[in-house]
Amino acid sequence: MKENESTKATLSSVSRSALVERPRLDEKLALSLHYQTALVHAPHGYGKTTAIARYLASREYCHAYMQCTSDDNNPKTFASRLSLMLISLLPNVTESEDPSDVQLSRMVELLGEISEPRYLIFDDVEFLNHKHITSWLSFLAAYLPETVHLMLIGTDIAVFPKASMHRDAVMQINRDDLAFTQEEGRRLAAYFADDIDDEALELMIENTWGSPLLLKACFAKGEIQNSAQVEGRSRELESYFLPIWDEVPKKAETALVYTALLGAFFPGKEQETLKTGVMILIEKSLFVEMTSAGEVLIHPLFRSFVLNRVRAGKNRRIEHAVAQAVADLLDASLYREAITMTLGIEDYELVASLLDEYCAKLLTDGNLDFITSIIGQLPKVSVERYASLMLLEILSGIRKGWTARHVMDRIAGIQSSRLRKKMQEVDLLSILDGIDLLLQRDFYHAEKLLNKLPDELTYLRPLISVFIASLPLGPEEDLEQVYHHLQETLRTIGIKQYDALSIVLLGQIGSIQLELLLFEQARQSFDEALRLGYEEKAGYATSCSMAWIGKGLLSLYSGMREDAEEYLLRGLASAKGYSFYLSLHAQLALAEFYIVSSRHEEAVRLLRDAGKQAYEYDVTSIDDRFIEVMYAMAQRRVGDIPALEMWVHKHKEKEAQQDTLFDLFVLEERQVLGYYQITGQLEKAVDLYASLQSELKRKHRLLLSIILSIEFGVYDSQQLDLSRSQISEKHISVLQELYGVKQEREDQLLTDREQEVLHLIGNGYMNKEIAGMMNITERTVKWHASKIYEKLQVTSRMEAVSEARRIGIL
Repeated sequence: MKENESTKATLSSVSRSALVERPRLDEKLALSLHYQTALVHAPHGYGKTTAIARYLASREYCHAYMQCTSDDNNPKTFASRLSLMLISLLPNVTESEDPSDVQLSRMVELLGEISEPRYLIFDDVEFLNHKHITSWLSFLAAYLPETVHLMLIGTDIAVFPKASMHRDAVMQINRDDLAFTQEEGRRLAAYFADDIDDEALELMIENTWGSPLLLKACFAKGEIQNSAQVEGRSRELESYFLPIWDEVPKKAETALVYTALLGAFFPGKEQETLKTGVMILIEKSLFVEMTSAGEVLIHPLFRSFVLNRVRAGKNRRIEHAVAQAVADLLDASLYREAITMTLGIEDYELVASLLDEYCAKLLTDGNLDFITSIIGQLPKVSVERYASLMLLEILSGIRKGWTARHVMDRIAGIQSSRLRKKMQEVDLLSILDGIDLLLQRDFYHAEKLLNKLPDELTYLRPLISVFIASLPLGPEEDLEQVYHHLQETLRTIGIKQYDALSIVLLGQIGSIQLELLLFEQARQSFDEALRLGYEEKAGYATSCSMAWIGKGLLSLYSGMREDAEEYLLRGLASAKGYSFYLSLHAQLALAEFYIVSSRHEEAVRLLRDAGKQAYEYDVTSIDDRFIEVMYAMAQRRVGDIPALEMWVHKHKEKEAQQDTLFDLFVLEERQVLGYYQITGQLEKAVDLYASLQSELKRKHRLLLSIILSIEFGVYDSQQLDLSRSQISEKHISVLQELYGVKQEREDQLLTDREQEVLHLIGNGYMNKEIAGMMNITERTVKWHASKIYEKLQVTSRMEAVSEARRIGIL
């Protein structure tokens, strides 16, 4: 086979001796003998022609080859060249004066008399699109004898008739087959470098999509030994994409720019025009592909090249693509992604516009650091915007424990004299005082001070309600005092329809009433908050999240589990996308509902989601600890002792930390107490229980006190003064059902959990299967099994089952 003379780009030449052995690809090509037709379809630079040439040369198969050009897209020219190809496969046959169709039919018939395999190869078929040529190919696919194999090579194989695409007759070789693997890349690297680390090689394969041509071009420009060299070398290959850019049809240009802007996306049902453009790019192998799941991807280096073209200058189609991409991201509430994308193409005016419009939303979702970093990258930024963001950073810092010293040091660190002056113009002390009053729950005076926000900070207003909702109770606060103070504040400021401050405040009051066992008053507070936040057209406001969560917990304690789940899910739905802290509060409440309802898998799944969300946002270690301790609660409830033990050891390392939130402190100590009980450390358990109960009663945490006594198994209604409460015997019964721990009988050899494990072992299940059935880890199953062996005085599963049957346990 003669070499391909129509190269697509000018790159550093690479010696043929540098080509590596590729047994994986050769095996795939060898399968072509079992198919009538082979379609080799991939972008430029994947060595399609080279691979076929190597394969045929290694097996010395007789073949005829046509290098197609635009001139061949003429039926007469194509038929003439096809006739010569067929003649070359037949001994002692010459061209005749008969019409083309007669000659071709006769030669196809003569080919049937030859028993040795032969190949009929058409290269660069992207130049062919005439319907008569498609008919000729259809004829060949249908009538060529089994010993003659048709092979089409190109970036676009649309000329091959779709009617001939039978699965049992057509084999396809695509980019994945032709791309270099990590091992093949290492063999290639050996020709150019003494050594290359795995990370650098993996990065090269990822950046080039395994293109043999691009990989060889990277190496040919000099030795590569580490990852730092890869990025620079990749940028030098952009000239390769210049002719490919010229091949992009105008009607697919918008789709290409859109794909490059997003990097990867799933086309929506309403994006038919965009989808059409994408399919054109895919059919022409212009480095855009679609996965089996429907996700559209673009080659990393080609994407970089396209984005550079976008930065260099915009035409009407590019502007349309940018506008469409931004609109689609905003419709999906992906504000960060939209801003990051526009910053990437250096459309600074659009970045600033998006920041102005969506700053409040981003701040509410906890994206302060993101916004600050974007602002820092803009070439021209108003001092006002810097000042307002600086203030927000300070507010966020206060929530995380900043002192006045931290604040003053932060302001002193401002390099810009204009910015320092602007910060002095803002009534910062009044705003800081207002935040301090929020921390003290003096909402009336806080509201007055925070009204002094300058005009450019008006988007801070929605944050006030979020701060109120997420403020923790301090370790020294008496809940009854807080409750009376909140009631007085509410009477002072009054309540208003659709007012976020009123709605969130009522939700907080209801939660405290619930803790004080004032269940009926709590129900009234939650219902009032939901009434204030409901609008007939818009439904419930997002600020109703606290009320939904509280109402869900009240329903749980009242024995109405279906209602409880519905309300908690509503609380989570209304909080998501509005506030990370409200969302986390809802997730933790819902996780506790699943745990005490013995729905372990759902609890774990929800906590994983909460962990992912916490990772995405700028959260404190306190938030992480809340998620971790809920995991520990779930592990304790299902008897996952090894996992619980690991958490307890980790928790003890943090005991020296000061100023832990009281709610978190109690939740963690409850799990430690449960661990002491399960593992028989009764003396430690009694001491810890007494200490916790003393703190809870001192702070009037009445509901938590009852739950703790039920969990410890010592609840006694005579020891509690419930005269002023609104809790009934039914509520106590429900709490015992939810939080009570079943006590094992003293005469019981094995615990209930151990008996359950033993029963499943007796039925022949393996440890992994038992773990799945019981919703615990395999490690915990092994732990239970070792306890069983110890108590039954045996050493194996079979002996345990036999002994258990002998003594009547099984």
